[in-house]
Amino acid sequence: MKKLLLCLLLAAICCQAEEDLYTGVMKRKFDLYLQEARRTQAVGQSNRSIDYYRKTIAFEEDFPEIENAYKELYELLIRVGDSSGATALKDEYLQRFPQGKFFASSAPDPQAGAPARNFGEQVPSEPASEPVPEPEKKSGWVRFRNKVKNVFRKVQDVSEDALGLIVSTSINATTQTSGNKEYIRRVEEIGSRVAAQSPRQDVKWRFRVVRDNDLNAFAVPGGYIYVNEGTVKATEGDDAALAGVLAHEVGHVTSRHSIHALERTLLFQRILDISKSSEIDKNKQNLLIAYAFLQELPISRENEYEADQWGVHLTHRAGYDPAGLVRFFDLLQKKYGGSSSKLGVLLSTHPATPDRIGHANGIIAGLQ
Repeated sequence: MKKLLLCLLLAAICCQAEEDLYTGVMKRKFDLYLQEARRTQAVGQSNRSIDYYRKTIAFEEDFPEIENAYKELYELLIRVGDSSGATALKDEYLQRFPQGKFFASSAPDPQAGAPARNFGEQVPSEPASEPVPEPEKKSGWVRFRNKVKNVFRKVQDVSEDALGLIVSTSINATTQTSGNKEYIRRVEEIGSRVAAQSPRQDVKWRFRVVRDNDLNAFAVPGGYIYVNEGTVKATEGDDAALAGVLAHEVGHVTSRHSIHALERTLLFQRILDISKSSEIDKNKQNLLIAYAFLQELPISRENEYEADQWGVHLTHRAGYDPAGLVRFFDLLQKKYGGSSSKLGVLLSTHPATPDRIGHANGIIAGLQ
């Protein structure tokens, strides 16, 4: 009976962790779309801004900013003269948020010719007719689950920069840095230019060139970006291609991909550690491998697509040709192939190169 209860408890914790993880990934995507909607609107790209706003409000999760997204899109539609679109958006909003804070159901229709009530005007709330009930006392299960979830939150108590310093010190001790002054100058100059476009201006960006001929680059929490000599050499005469590589890595730090991966791994390890099951204890290594395969690989590939998106946008904002990242992917494919086999794609932490090229080209096509 004890073993059964333990298994049920472990399954419940895992399910909650999975739900929290999914919500976190969706929230990061939501934030990225909303950020792009506001940025493109600010520079006068109304059509692109409307597209991003529609992607934002398409999320099923009711994130705190989603009502603001409706409000901003409504005002943008009115400004560009799309009154029918504004009316449809109003109806959608009221259906989704009957008690919404921005739009009274009695507000005039913008197509009727009468001045529409300002979407941004908050609807006064009715005074509470009943006393607010006391918060429900948390059960022992909820308290225990929160203790487990706090394990990975402790990572946030250590500054990202301090964690990056520890990791980068280990990397510096086990790798050789380049002595090529021209390579170093070029990487620092281009890297600083694209990093200046990142919203993470709380980060001190540091760029290092590694003595390695492979086409590779990687990022460490805290703004440490490493790029191989082979990558710098392969992009000689094409600063935009190198900018795309560096912007991709800046994107990983911008979205805190390594930090979130560490949090998830710590949580799963903690779940295994607190288990009293001898079966779990005997198979702990296999469970960690299964976790990496079933959980982290798909998320890692999703992170790569997100970093590619950052790579295109940051490169473009810095004044480089955004197609530079695609040209670097072409170099990768020529040297290493496209990992086109199903098994290769399944086991890889990165999407297949042809898929990344198609994804990047789709983003570039949307740039104005």
